[in-house]
Amino acid sequence: MFIFQCMNTSCRLRFPSPALTAAEPRYCPKCGGMMRCRQYSAGEGSDNGLLRVQSTHSLVAMLDNIRSAYNVGAMFRTADGAGVDHIFLCGITSTPAHPRVRKTALGAEGRVAWSHNNNSLEIAARLRSEGFLLWAVERSSRSTALPSVEDVSDTVALIVGNEVTGIDPELLSMADRCFHVPMYGVKGSLNVEVAFGLTAYQVRNALERCAAAR
Repeated sequence: MFIFQCMNTSCRLRFPSPALTAAEPRYCPKCGGMMRCRQYSAGEGSDNGLLRVQSTHSLVAMLDNIRSAYNVGAMFRTADGAGVDHIFLCGITSTPAHPRVRKTALGAEGRVAWSHNNNSLEIAARLRSEGFLLWAVERSSRSTALPSVEDVSDTVALIVGNEVTGIDPELLSMADRCFHVPMYGVKGSLNVEVAFGLTAYQVRNALERCAAAR
């Protein structure tokens, strides 16, 4: 990794680059001053190699008609971190064949198993028949606010829906539980990827607490 810093004391803009290329700036893009470059070894200053833990309970995700490929890619990366075993891409949700998915997934699309199905109701019915609890991330009359995920011994399928219309109403009616992220500002909801990440880690923590208590 290379770090660039402007030598102009009134600017001192600093930014990273993963590798040097012919197009790297010699002059600051903000003030025009001379740039200084320093190379750092891979992983220097980072504990990334020490942070991976082994998940013990099955957690899968259903992405129901997500319209933004960038959101899909970001959820792949979050899913890898939260130990999601499989992502079911449903309806119009883009697959990792889309370059925008790969751009935000940053390689996680190759680490998390996935499949695509045109109909989310079929996937939900199959997961239920296999013993999964269906937990939806959606504000509704029966949703409870995070953090409210209690210990759970069953395997869980976490469902998120379209950025504008939310989860398909019939799919939502199949859910065993619904959760929403409490909002303290003016906006009524978060980006679907952020809500997915917050809930996925709450569910993963609940599953691991249950495993530890056995």
